[in-house]
Amino acid sequence: MKKRIVYFFLLLPFFVLAQSNYDANKKIAPDLLKKDLAILKENLELAHTGLYTYTPKEEFEKFYTAVESKLDEPKTALEFYGMIRPLLSLIKNGHTGIYPSRTFMENLRDEALLFPIDVYWNEDQLYVYRNLSDNKSFPPGSIIQRINGEDAREIILNFARDNTTDGFNVTGPLDESWINFKVLYASFYGTPESYKMEIIKPDGELINCTIGGQPNKELSARRIEQNGGPLTSFWSSDQPALELKIDEDIATMRIRTFDSKFTKKKKKQKFKRFYKSSFEKIEAAGVKHLIIDLRDNGGGDPMPTIELFAHLHPEPFTFYKDVYSLTQKVPNKKLYTDLDFASKNLMPIVFKKKGDLYYPNWIARMAGLKGLKESKPNKPYYDKKVYVLTNSGSFSATGEITGLIKSYNRATFIGEEPSGNAYQNVSGIVQTLELPNSKNRIAIPFWMWIMNVDFKNDGHGVIPDHIVRRSIQDMIDRKDRVMEYTLDLIKKAD
Repeated sequence: MKKRIVYFFLLLPFFVLAQSNYDANKKIAPDLLKKDLAILKENLELAHTGLYTYTPKEEFEKFYTAVESKLDEPKTALEFYGMIRPLLSLIKNGHTGIYPSRTFMENLRDEALLFPIDVYWNEDQLYVYRNLSDNKSFPPGSIIQRINGEDAREIILNFARDNTTDGFNVTGPLDESWINFKVLYASFYGTPESYKMEIIKPDGELINCTIGGQPNKELSARRIEQNGGPLTSFWSSDQPALELKIDEDIATMRIRTFDSKFTKKKKKQKFKRFYKSSFEKIEAAGVKHLIIDLRDNGGGDPMPTIELFAHLHPEPFTFYKDVYSLTQKVPNKKLYTDLDFASKNLMPIVFKKKGDLYYPNWIARMAGLKGLKESKPNKPYYDKKVYVLTNSGSFSATGEITGLIKSYNRATFIGEEPSGNAYQNVSGIVQTLELPNSKNRIAIPFWMWIMNVDFKNDGHGVIPDHIVRRSIQDMIDRKDRVMEYTLDLIKKAD
């Protein structure tokens, strides 16, 4: 399965009910941290198939040497986390993650005082999206200039520099910086009782004020109050994963995930049935313009993307050029948390060695690994105008399908660059290594997927033909500027 690891702390699935025993000041001996660094290095080299795609090995060696040279005195787990996190800027793989310990995250959830503003980043400015503090002197839409003496723009850019990214994509790291702002700020600046703020209000007035930190529980309550009701994510709501709306000769197909198992079990929907029914309705209605909305679709399985493209292309096609892995087993299994049955037992069975790499064998193909063989077109075939909407939340398998659509020049792209690479990604099985001494965690992907496209890997997702991003006022007004732009484009075309 290939989908984005969303590290939005309010939604983290591994939280437990017990109170945390986190000690922010606990120091770890240098020799133990050096052992953690060696374990991290070894496991990345053994298991991460795309480790050197964008950065040569020599640069990694320099990084490890530099980190080790600074481990001359005890450090806290969080200090060590800050030292190893820049590895992400070398690896440049969206399925790779470096995270603080579970106890740190539990402490943020249960006890810590957090930054009491929901923020939004746009046009090189950090905006107030929701003011959840006790100080109501500044409204949503205000610009945050400084936080505790630090330039707010520099804070965001520093976060983004070392955030997870696919290749040279910048939309994903920047958006993750504001979405995960509270966690990132706590990780690098701590959790102070108060924050000195320099803010420009929407009317241009510059104010200086101090706001108090708030616990997560209180922030959640205030967020619900301001929203006028609970904020439920797509994953926990009764909102369908697959939707089709037809308005005269325009159809809008919204696909929120390509995760087959989740969609079938939780949403009671099946991709193949949905596609067939939808394209039959589209054909019957004489639709001339099809909008496929893939915004915030973090990926999933190959099959739903293949089935979709088979309705958009009249000839047989092959989805993947290649799929392979650096290893057929998870190294140091005891250090990996939440290993599933497939990772523990099936990888040695379904991979065969060829040279220095491992390739899926006939068992893997029989078990459902699709895309390596030619796929036939599906009926009904839609041959008219297609518009694909993407943003930074369009990742993994969504990056793949947009790459294929682009390769066949089958659509006009509108929105923002997907954070998913259009040529390749390393994902499939993604397992989390927990370093034994610091308890920091590293998500390591195992499989390399190469798309069958007519362009080379430039380290980017499909760049839209029309780049459109929501403004802070759009966010406040809950206005879908991207969809409005698309409908206006269609109107002008007619």
